[in-house]
Amino acid sequence: MLHYIIKCGHIVCCVLRALCGAIFLTGIRIFCGVGRGKRRLTGMVLLEHMGDIVASEPILRSLRRRHPRDYLVWATQRSYGDLIRHHPELDRVLSVQCYTEWRILQRLGLFDDSYDLHFEGYHCPVCGIYFGKKMGDRSLNFKNYYDRGNLLRVFSDSAGLPVENVSPRIYIPEVVAAKVASWDIPAPYIVIHGRARQAQRGWQDGKWMLLAQRILQKNNYSVVEIGLEPVLSNQADPRILSYCARTSLLEMAEIIRESRLFVGVESGPAHLANAVGTFGVIITGKYFGFSDYLPYSGAYADGSNARILRHEGPAAETDLEVVWNAVSEKLI
Repeated sequence: MLHYIIKCGHIVCCVLRALCGAIFLTGIRIFCGVGRGKRRLTGMVLLEHMGDIVASEPILRSLRRRHPRDYLVWATQRSYGDLIRHHPELDRVLSVQCYTEWRILQRLGLFDDSYDLHFEGYHCPVCGIYFGKKMGDRSLNFKNYYDRGNLLRVFSDSAGLPVENVSPRIYIPEVVAAKVASWDIPAPYIVIHGRARQAQRGWQDGKWMLLAQRILQKNNYSVVEIGLEPVLSNQADPRILSYCARTSLLEMAEIIRESRLFVGVESGPAHLANAVGTFGVIITGKYFGFSDYLPYSGAYADGSNARILRHEGPAAETDLEVVWNAVSEKLI
């Protein structure tokens, strides 16, 4: 009974938020010259997560080339909006918390064109309402998507928008860069991200600590940890600095951009590192049914700006020496 009440309340909230969104989009059509002449309102949607949104950024550039005059809106969850808010090719970020909310907006007919980057079968786990895709590649799903290629390829195929295999970009405003600079993080430093959202992507905490100790012993670097949960103990050495759960997404990106090297598991921050152009050493392993997969595009895919350490089994089993050799080669 409680579950039913929660579900019904959630759906009601979706409808109300969608109506608010419809008013907002109607305002855009009225006051921004949309619908007059050749300017159209074009939307794209990818609600989550950090890595997926960053990896999909080249799709926005491709969409702008396809629709140079249109008013472009990207619908995503509020917590990820800053990742794309300052993009020069985007006119507006639309906060949408639930996929059902998006589908209601879409069916109201306020968008002249819309592109859905989600796979077939994607749905809100609270609503439990399934919507079939009408455009893009409907054969992609959560069981086969990495068989197609990297995340950029997967999401572009899902949306029906072919793009080049280029690195993503993220745009960090000067005010964010200045704020991070005011923290006076001891340079040069190496960024570590050790705990992914899914536990099976992680490396062992003890190995992270040993790796950090080797970096501190062999090189004149500080070690800066980012993410939500730490894997390092800053009690071991004052040169280990933790910014876990202390930064915004753009502040995290700026920390990575100013670093000498990024070392991490396959995760959202690794995609940020690709986007800001910082060399990465990325630890990957078997993920669900996928063993030989590469999530990245551009310079992380071709190896010109990254070392992807792929283990045949779980990432946690990756040997410390393998990671250390990749790190030390870059720091020589």
